[in-house]
Amino acid sequence: MKKPQRSPPGFFHDSLSDFDEICRLNAPKVYLYKGLLDVKVKTKPFRQMLIFWRHLRFWWYLIRHSDGDQVILVREFSNVPMWMISFGCRRALPRLLLLNHHNLQWALHRRWNRRAMCALQRRGANFLFFEFVPEMALKKIGMTENGCYAIRHPVKPMRERRGGPDHDVGFFGIWKNDGETKAMLRALLNDPSAPKILIGAPNIQEARNDLGDEARSMTFVNTAAPEIFHATMQRCRWICLPYARETHEYRVSGLLSDAVANHVSVLIPDYPMLSEQMNWPEPTGMMLNVDEKHYLSKLCLSESGIDSQAFRLHCEERSAQKLAKTLEGILENISK
Repeated sequence: MKKPQRSPPGFFHDSLSDFDEICRLNAPKVYLYKGLLDVKVKTKPFRQMLIFWRHLRFWWYLIRHSDGDQVILVREFSNVPMWMISFGCRRALPRLLLLNHHNLQWALHRRWNRRAMCALQRRGANFLFFEFVPEMALKKIGMTENGCYAIRHPVKPMRERRGGPDHDVGFFGIWKNDGETKAMLRALLNDPSAPKILIGAPNIQEARNDLGDEARSMTFVNTAAPEIFHATMQRCRWICLPYARETHEYRVSGLLSDAVANHVSVLIPDYPMLSEQMNWPEPTGMMLNVDEKHYLSKLCLSESGIDSQAFRLHCEERSAQKLAKTLEGILENISK
């Protein structure tokens, strides 16, 4: 079975920066700790060593603040290193709130990650999930709902739209040579309607090399700079997110939030957390099926069909100010 892929070193979506504001609005009840996975090194052994070193530094922080009453919200973490440092700071664990990204997905497919998450819960740590508490997935790995909380994935304020779209479908994020993306691109390229395809990625040369001759009919844009990323996203009618079940069944997408802020509809697979993220409070896209080629052709040649009010509602209901109130309730529960 394919293992869940890691996010690239230092890569975090713009919407995650909202947690700075969310925690500021709840100060001094909560302290936001971030950067545990923000490692620039790509070589796997050295990357793992640096991530473990950052967790060790966090362990020392917990030791020094073990007697406080402030909740510590950890924005990103790695399961096994966090479990390893928990042995020396048990007094601080009941005030620890761990924000989950890839963590549950890894636990579903990796034995030591599963053991680490279960051990952290037994030791008193709290977990924060995006969208909802995934009861079924927690049961699969041997966890309960005790100490588990949920918060909506944030969305940045709506960006001003500069011109209309000139491409039908866009693929964004770090380019990965995976089967799902290639299958969707192949379906689009074979479609008689010849939809215009745009690939936006910071590692654009890798995409060109992987696609070979198929790349000739596509538009490629280096989206390493944030402003170029957002402007390029607005050039598309639809953003396609063909995530694999093994990597994203219980994960949300920062790219989905970025698309909403740019008034762009999304095509996503029907996975629990992604579906909830797209559909609440109003749908901002549609479910994806690579086999429905005729449906895909009709879709690409049409307008998105999504009411602009849906994008505004997402930005309002998932704003830092609204989510700060959600976090306030969670903090009160933890402090009881």
